[in-house]
Amino acid sequence: MPIRRWLINIVLFFGINLLNNHAFSYDISVPVHIILRSGGSITTIVAGSLYGKKYSRIQVTAVVLLTIGVITAAWSDAQAKVAFL
Repeated sequence: MPIRRWLINIVLFFGINLLNNHAFSYDISVPVHIILRSGGSITTIVAGSLYGKKYSRIQVTAVVLLTIGVITAAWSDAQAKVAFL
């Protein structure tokens, strides 16, 4: 594997970890942070589709349901914080 491909992976990994740690400065709870991190599957499926990968209906359905769950959890946590203030 060429060094350039490794370098791209390293830079992406480092950047994502920095952003994950920076997310705590927005005063989100740890469970919501974990739930939001699980929402990356939508990005994976979109990127895969752009590169020509085909996904089955069950895979797309699972990603859509997971994304709806992530959005619902994040929204309900935000509503709870607004109600608390």
